[in-house]
Amino acid sequence: MTPAARRWRATLLCWLLPAVAAAADDPMRWLVRMDQALRELNYEGRFVYVHGQTIESLHLIHTVRDGREREHLTSLNDAAREVVRDEDATTCIMPDMGTVSVGPRYPHRRGGVVRLEPQQLGEAYEARLDGPGRVAGRSAVFLSLVPRDQFRYGYRLALDAASALPLRTELVDEAGAPLVQTLFLDLQVGPDVRPDPDSDPATAAVEGASPERAAPVLRQAPVPWTFTDLPRGFRLAMATQRNLPGVGRELQHVVFSDGVASVSIYIGAPGYHDLEGEATVGPANAFGARVGEFHATALGEVPPSTLKAFVAGLRRQPEATP
Repeated sequence: MTPAARRWRATLLCWLLPAVAAAADDPMRWLVRMDQALRELNYEGRFVYVHGQTIESLHLIHTVRDGREREHLTSLNDAAREVVRDEDATTCIMPDMGTVSVGPRYPHRRGGVVRLEPQQLGEAYEARLDGPGRVAGRSAVFLSLVPRDQFRYGYRLALDAASALPLRTELVDEAGAPLVQTLFLDLQVGPDVRPDPDSDPATAAVEGASPERAAPVLRQAPVPWTFTDLPRGFRLAMATQRNLPGVGRELQHVVFSDGVASVSIYIGAPGYHDLEGEATVGPANAFGARVGEFHATALGEVPPSTLKAFVAGLRRQPEATP
C-alpha cells in the first residue's frame, strides 16, 4: 500500500469510527434491533415473571418458518397451562380447568416479553442508554424508556448484546420501583431451536373440555365511538366486537397503544357485575364507569389516571346512537 493510500485509509477510518460508535450508543437503534429480533429469530428459554408476591416460571419457544411466527408458552408452575400463538390464532390450553379455547391473534401482544413499536415511541418516551452489564450469563446492554408525562409507567430493559433480545424487562412506577419484572434464566438463539412437536393447536385437546367455556366469538368491527382528550402518543391498535357465549351480551373491545403500553376498553350495555370505580387485576389497573346508556371498563398496565382519561373522553358517535 502506498503512503498516499495509507493516509486515505487512516482518514476514512477517522470518519467511520465515530459513526460506528454513535450507532452502537444509539438506544433507538437497539430498540429497532430488539423488535426485529423478536419477530425474526428462533429463540428458546426459561424465564420468571414477578409481580408483587407472585412468581411464575415459564418456558418460551419462538420459531420462524417460511416467514411465519409461532410461539409456545408453557407455565412451569403447579397449574400447567399453555399458550400457542401463530399467524392465525391464539390457543390457550388449561388442563387444570378442563378447557381449550381458540381466539384471534392479537398483533400488539407477545408472550413472555415486552412488545414495542420503535417508530411510535418518541412521542411518549425518551430512550436512554444506561451502559453494559450481564444477565443470564450473557453480555447485555441496559436501556431505559422514560415517560414524558404522568400517563404511563417507565421501562428498564437489558438486551442481549449479541442478538438484541430482551433478557430482562422491568415495568417501573413514578419512583422507579419495579411493578412487573421478567427475567430470563437461560436463552438459546439460532437455527437449532425447533418448534415443540406437541404444541400443534389442531391436535391439542383436554379430556372433558367444556365447550361453553371456550373463547368468546370475536369479529372485526367499526368503532362507533370517539375518544377525545386522550393522553398523547396513544393510537388505535385494534377494534373488535365480542359476543360472550352463554351471556347473550356483546361488548365493543377497543385497544390503544403508545408503542409499548396498551389500554383495552370494553364497552357494552350495563350488566350486573360491571366494575364501578378503580380496581387492580393482577399487574394491571382497571377503571369502570357509566357512559350514557352504556358501561365502559378500561384495563391496562398504566396509571389509574390514564384509564380515567380514556373513559372520560369516550363519546358515542351520533350516527351510532340507538
